[in-house]
Amino acid sequence: MGVCQSGRYPIVVGSRRRDLAACVVFYGGAQQRDWEASELQPQPMGEMLRRLAAPALFVFGERDHTISLDNVRRVRDALEEGRRSYRMKILADMPHGFLNETMPGRYRPQQAKEAWAFLLAFLREVFSGAWTGERVRWEFEGASSADYNFTRNVRLE
Repeated sequence: MGVCQSGRYPIVVGSRRRDLAACVVFYGGAQQRDWEASELQPQPMGEMLRRLAAPALFVFGERDHTISLDNVRRVRDALEEGRRSYRMKILADMPHGFLNETMPGRYRPQQAKEAWAFLLAFLREVFSGAWTGERVRWEFEGASSADYNFTRNVRLE
């Protein structure tokens, strides 16, 4: 599991190993810099997403100031192009870091509780065998305002 900057770690590990049960990412692994190869990340994110063996859970916030909905769809598209199973959810009006209780400007207790329940439900399904490799499963749920504009998303403290 990775959150924010560590969100790319489950993708990196999951693209190399076949023995993981699941990959979980909360608002990470989708920023522009994640898509480019670098000394620290020698393979582009799209290539790694296409090689994930384990089912993946992604949770993003609509009002994230670092990850646009275009980048969220880019993750989704790479997973589908690679025929990889995933569940992805975009939470309406949620900022980047809504799980972080040490940042009062970002923390959203009710949505954090719901996100953890969403995570636990996914893991229960994975460990019960509902996400087998026999079928590719794509689940995308998103909520966004009709006038969404990434440039209006602001960093909250």
